[in-house]
Amino acid sequence: MKPDYEVSLVAAMREQIEAGDDVVIVGGGYGVSAVVARRYAGRNGSVTVYEGAASQISTIEETLSLNESSDGVTVNHAIVGDGQNVWEEDTGAPRLSPTEIPSCDILALDCEGSEVEIIEKSNLPKTVIVETHGVFDAPTAKTRQLLIDKGFSITEDRIEIEEEDVHVLTAVQA
Repeated sequence: MKPDYEVSLVAAMREQIEAGDDVVIVGGGYGVSAVVARRYAGRNGSVTVYEGAASQISTIEETLSLNESSDGVTVNHAIVGDGQNVWEEDTGAPRLSPTEIPSCDILALDCEGSEVEIIEKSNLPKTVIVETHGVFDAPTAKTRQLLIDKGFSITEDRIEIEEEDVHVLTAVQA
């Protein structure tokens, strides 16, 4: 049991997602963020998850099922962007360009270094929640500046793992 798993990302999602929102998550992990997104987006919202590691797809689906949160959630086995740090070497996942991310209200990025490319190339929604990964060439300072340059205000900066430069930034269009 990991009671603090993704605590900063989950807190940001709880604060930002409203009923009826369409949420896209890049980096589904264990499915925790998908469950939170589903609960807060409600019956009239939707959740789309992209996960590059084949082994995690069934885990995400099981987490959704155990939490009675499967309805309205689409789980895609795909890598968005360069996918430089996917949990598996040969995932068999198709690669999507960041420009192929569907339009949404909230974009949550937990993609182990691909967040910079996604922010640079995507048509971003009104709110972006991003876990930075300084250890994977996506440092917090660079990520923050990219968002600011695209017209966002950083409303929250939560330190997740300081020594690895992992933060969770909440960015809202100014």
